[in-house]
Amino acid sequence: VMGQPTVLHAADAAPLLGGVTPDGEYLMFVPGGEGDIWRLPLGGGDPEVWLASPAYEDEAVISPDGRWAAYRSDRGGTRHVYLTTYPEPGRTIQVSAEVVGGSPHWSADSERIYWVVAPGTVMYADLDDTGDELAVSAPREHVQGALPFSPVGMQYVVEGDGERILASLRQVGIGGESTNRRLRAVLGWGASVREQLGLE
Repeated sequence: VMGQPTVLHAADAAPLLGGVTPDGEYLMFVPGGEGDIWRLPLGGGDPEVWLASPAYEDEAVISPDGRWAAYRSDRGGTRHVYLTTYPEPGRTIQVSAEVVGGSPHWSADSERIYWVVAPGTVMYADLDDTGDELAVSAPREHVQGALPFSPVGMQYVVEGDGERILASLRQVGIGGESTNRRLRAVLGWGASVREQLGLE
């Protein structure tokens, strides 16, 4: 049963949403027309600036262990994926290289960061924070050309072990126009199958 929607924050322009923090306390977002990353308390209260700089930044997602933030920034003139500390931003580390990168996602253990580069290749880098400072491996290719690259929006989710990716794809019709596909999520299918097999 679906409840009634609740207005969390009203604004004149639509925001660009990032991720919800692992503790469920905040929603990371960029207000419409701005380039700074804010966070909105989901339990109530006013949004607050989390990261502000002369650059344009968006797509902030917090690692599952709550220690790191990945986000996209054009601070070097080209949009790349960066890492910094959380809950307070500190030293930044650029993880994507050469080609424009975006749409960062974390592995379930917070030890790997994924992102997408044109023309839809999923890249990754491994993280090691056992030393005095965070060490990030060189970028590696995870899946080549699998996703439709988009400059805005997180259109995929990486399963915990990285073996599967759930993505929003566009179907191209006659004449090259895009047609929408419908994604159906079936919940509780395991119990239904067990019942049909007489296992319950």
